[in-house]
Amino acid sequence: MKILLVFAGGGLGSVFRYLMSIYMVSGTGLPYATIVANFCASFLLGMSSLFLAKSDNDTLKYILAIGFCGGFSTFSTFSLENYNFIKDQAYFLMMLNIFLNLILCLAGVFLGINLAKQI
Repeated sequence: MKILLVFAGGGLGSVFRYLMSIYMVSGTGLPYATIVANFCASFLLGMSSLFLAKSDNDTLKYILAIGFCGGFSTFSTFSLENYNFIKDQAYFLMMLNIFLNLILCLAGVFLGINLAKQI
């Protein structure tokens, strides 16, 4: 049953990620769709982690935290984009992409947890 819950949440997260990549076309070279998806998934995971720690509801844990957030965020795409920056000798964009993903994802978790504490 857990596998089906992760599968359902991951499928939904992947669809949201795909739609975001369609509608957030970047003209500056930075992969905004990946950055925003990773931030949103980190924020949602931070926020839900506080609620799920206090809850006995494993269904939400498997669908939302593991499935949806895992399917919505995208480390593999982030890695490929950085590889392409290296290949294109766009080192500044690569470093900016790494920095933005790291800082924004940490900030997303922090903000999500702190917002959840206020609710």
